[in-house]
Amino acid sequence: MIATNFTCDKSTMTATDRNEATVKNQTILSDNILLVKASPNAPDFSNSYDIAFSLVTTIHPYMVDSSHFTLLDLAHESIPAVTDDFLNSNPAELEEVKHLAKKIWGHDGIVIISTPMMNFNVPANLKQLIDVTIQAGLNFCYTEQGPEGLMNPEKTRIFLCISSGGIYDNERRAYDHVKLYLEQIADFVGLKVEKTFWWGGTSMPGAQERKRALLDEMNDYFE
Repeated sequence: MIATNFTCDKSTMTATDRNEATVKNQTILSDNILLVKASPNAPDFSNSYDIAFSLVTTIHPYMVDSSHFTLLDLAHESIPAVTDDFLNSNPAELEEVKHLAKKIWGHDGIVIISTPMMNFNVPANLKQLIDVTIQAGLNFCYTEQGPEGLMNPEKTRIFLCISSGGIYDNERRAYDHVKLYLEQIADFVGLKVEKTFWWGGTSMPGAQERKRALLDEMNDYFE
């Protein structure tokens, strides 16, 4: 890989003017909701998409102006392959990479990342998207103190919707490489995961009761 010196440019962190609505001390932007769907299943057969779409319908009444919902379905998205040619081409300067990175990490509004747990981690398509779009000089840079994120947390608000066949808390928490990983990625580029909604135990008895409790949690968060 070609070594490149990426210094910080704070201009990308300038907040843009926008209309706002305040609900229960939460500021909801008037711009788009972007839902990133990582499940390879069709929407009707995806538990993570199911709860993510419920989150969209929960948030929508509190948004203002002409807000709308956009779906980025990674099962049908063309994402560049991470090859030696890709890594040596200065990915941060590639138009396709800049477009994808801005669409997600520079989104003006709410980003919902919807993902199942697969073998204790995110699906390959979401990992590939992250590897392609997190680039030095594009959404983070290097300083004398180390890496520094360039994205604006006042502009881009991130929510996670995760599903898993089992329940991974308490003694099984160490199996979770989904929530922590996505939180670290967001933090690395200067953003923050505001809230995670996790439907655990979808393959276990009581799954629908846990889903209803999760939907109640969503409503309580935004009402």
